[in-house]
Amino acid sequence: MKRVENIKGRVRSFIWEDEQWQQNMHALGFGCNRQIFHLFIQLVNWKMNFNKCAVEKGSGTFSRFDYNLFQHALEPETYYGRWRWLYEATSKGKSITCIAVETIVNLANSTSFF
Repeated sequence: MKRVENIKGRVRSFIWEDEQWQQNMHALGFGCNRQIFHLFIQLVNWKMNFNKCAVEKGSGTFSRFDYNLFQHALEPETYYGRWRWLYEATSKGKSITCIAVETIVNLANSTSFF
């Protein structure tokens, strides 16, 4: 992968209600200075130069990722149930990556209650 600069991102989330997907959140145009962008970069394990908002040469992989905990970090007062998230990163108006995740969100650290 070659170096990519001026990265922007957007996130959309949906929750399954009444037998259909209902949009819950739509965050547009966030860049390197937003915490959610830092979480996304850690998620995909990219080498990132945050001063230049540039992804360095290399690739990203997912490894032993706990999506339930990530969901609670993004939305501490989250609804439990079936969720769909769409993460998209763009550079100069072109998509460089898009990740779709569908999951069931449970109570965080539920084993501590037993």
